[in-house]
Amino acid sequence: LGFDTFTSGSYLVVRARTDGRGYEMVFKDAVDGVRARLFHEAQMPFAQTDDWQEIRVELSDLLVTNTGRPVSADPFAKDDATEMGVILKDGVDGPFRLELDWVDVCADPQ
Repeated sequence: LGFDTFTSGSYLVVRARTDGRGYEMVFKDAVDGVRARLFHEAQMPFAQTDDWQEIRVELSDLLVTNTGRPVSADPFAKDDATEMGVILKDGVDGPFRLELDWVDVCADPQ
């Protein structure tokens, strides 16, 4: 998945198999200054099942955070995307299972 594909995309589709814990997808963009410390986050609402699932992550709905706390800032600059990751964010220590099959950048039909 190249970040150049973000330019035309409006959402991601993620196919995974998971234990249903609280995972989030996080993004960073290359905007300088204070934004260098900001992340753009979206919940990944997977059910606890052994089956493969697909979820949709809207790039326009990302929550801007600094050290995990929401902040007021400009939205994610998808044309300047530099990082994408997945974090476990349910505050519970212990084993976890998340198998990513694929991530695709998609656009709504015009």
